[in-house]
Amino acid sequence: MQIPVLSSARISILLLAISALFLVAIEQSLGCPFCAAVGLTFSQEIKQSEAAVIARLVEPPPASALGPNAEGPLPQAKFEVVDVLKGEDLLRSTNLLDANTLIDAIMLEATDPGNLYLIMGIEPPEFIWSNPIAINQRAVTYLKKLEQLPESGPDRLAFFQQYLEDKDDVLARDAYDEFAIAPYDDVRGLENRMDPTALLQWIKTPRIPSNRRRLYATMLGICGTPAYAAEIEKILLGEDLGDDSSDLRSGLDALIACYVVLVGPTGLDLIDKLFLDRSSRDIPFTETYAAVMALRFLGEESETIPRERVLESLRLLLNEPKLADLVIADLARWQDWSVIAKLTTIYVNATPENIFVSEERRVGQESRFSRWPSH
Repeated sequence: MQIPVLSSARISILLLAISALFLVAIEQSLGCPFCAAVGLTFSQEIKQSEAAVIARLVEPPPASALGPNAEGPLPQAKFEVVDVLKGEDLLRSTNLLDANTLIDAIMLEATDPGNLYLIMGIEPPEFIWSNPIAINQRAVTYLKKLEQLPESGPDRLAFFQQYLEDKDDVLARDAYDEFAIAPYDDVRGLENRMDPTALLQWIKTPRIPSNRRRLYATMLGICGTPAYAAEIEKILLGEDLGDDSSDLRSGLDALIACYVVLVGPTGLDLIDKLFLDRSSRDIPFTETYAAVMALRFLGEESETIPRERVLESLRLLLNEPKLADLVIADLARWQDWSVIAKLTTIYVNATPENIFVSEERRVGQESRFSRWPSH
């Protein structure tokens, strides 16, 4: 088949327009590459508040205010301050540390007096108080240690690593979120203090949420050895997983990256076969997409996988034009000139299923694309 002839300038504009339209923002070393925080960490919430206290419930909200047919203002409970985490001077100036002064905070559950809560306040001197967060004595100890930690770095993460999969899910969630927002370089700096055996066990535990499995796979890729790759390979292949298959393969993108990092460049041969080479069998789109996400990480962050080998895997999707848009931005960003002829053919022969660049979209964009050569 003869390749359609386009001017070199138009080819350059074409590729750059595609890149601009589909570029996925990947910033090196910013955050756990496959992890998303579930919510704000305790440290973030306390930092955003003007006062934070450990308080004991003195008077629960009246039961009549908690029923499904309750009317009037939201129910409130009364708390006494037990300890101050932030804003002691503010609290003292408003007499909230006096023995007989109680905090009123909205509470939407029935519970017994005496339980401990974390409560945060803004807008002194009247204070608007957050919804109380139930905590136990271990959590109190945990919260008191937060202000003593470094602002960032591996030493900070070493503290939270102790609470990953803690029996107290409040602490386990907060520890995960701290890892999720930490720079990737900080996570890598923890390499010699990680426990690969524990990480692999968590990865193989079906009940582990997918976001945490992604973190543990990322960490195992940092601290593990090729010996651990065999267990990850079983998950990728879906071998002997039984009813737990879908659970264990959640977080597939991080598992793929972990496997390749542990095995080395040859590990991509299996990834190509399982998730990218769609010429001989149907592969679920979600699995192909997970592989692309893993390849983006490897191309940006891995020091052991040559980028040229990553590009070789990405090029496989150009054989299926309706999926080509998944990788064109990456090929453009990494300046893979070898695909220009292939992309020209895809562009000229575009159908309604894969016409991901139109003439209208490139109008006015030429000036943004001067960094590409005109061959």
